[in-house]
Amino acid sequence: MHAHGPGSILEALHAAGRGLPLWPACQCAAVLAASGWFLVRSRGAARALRPLLAVSFAGAAVGAALLSVLLRLPGWLRSDRPLSELMGGVVAYGALGGLVLSFAALVRWRRLPVLPALDRLAPCLGALVLLGRAGCFFAGCDFGTISGAPWALRFPGAAPAFQDHLARGLVLATDRRSLPVHPTQVYEAILGILMAAAALAVERRGARRGAPFWTAAAVYAAGRLALDPLRGDTAAAAWGPWASSRWMSAALLAAALIWMASPRHASSSPTGVSETGAAGGNHL
Repeated sequence: MHAHGPGSILEALHAAGRGLPLWPACQCAAVLAASGWFLVRSRGAARALRPLLAVSFAGAAVGAALLSVLLRLPGWLRSDRPLSELMGGVVAYGALGGLVLSFAALVRWRRLPVLPALDRLAPCLGALVLLGRAGCFFAGCDFGTISGAPWALRFPGAAPAFQDHLARGLVLATDRRSLPVHPTQVYEAILGILMAAAALAVERRGARRGAPFWTAAAVYAAGRLALDPLRGDTAAAAWGPWASSRWMSAALLAAALIWMASPRHASSSPTGVSETGAAGGNHL
């Protein structure tokens, strides 16, 4: 790895945050950024959606923790590990799924149109992914596989990457840093930007209702399918030849493509956002 290349810059950035509670800070920033952007995107009659999104963040927290438990449960049942090892994790798909499902359920409960509401939320989900993965970068979790790329970085001794390499005999306890690994957290942060950009591009073309949301979902799923093989954290639950997250990504991508190809949605009215906050002809 080059002494003054991109990898060394990432290492310096990670070191600058060492000892600071940047993981929770980034998660809070993600919620604030997504909420603030949603406030801008929900004017006029769409203001009724604002409290629904606020409540839905509780669903995100529940989903993140619950999916983690469900994925760990089979292995935990086959082991003698304490209950504490089953609890405490969070899963990105659980957080995003919990947020979206809670929001959609609340919107439907209020008898408001669901697809235009999800379209308003779509780019905000990209902000959540961007800042959430920034927190993972500073925490060192969700690290990548060993790499010789110029932008690969080495994590310090307290980081999960170093502990993983130590357990596998790839480094010594006296070494100061891990082997160079892919900065998968950065890759997925960029994926969040692509999600938001794709949703906005589809929205500005006056696409049918639901297209911005399902576009963002497809971009995220495709990105995760491409990036997850570069993940080096081996704790992910495996279902057959793939990690659980890859199966979830494949299912989400398939659902998005099926929705986009369905003629039933082809005649839906546009989802463009007007100055008053109305989406298409749905008065939302």
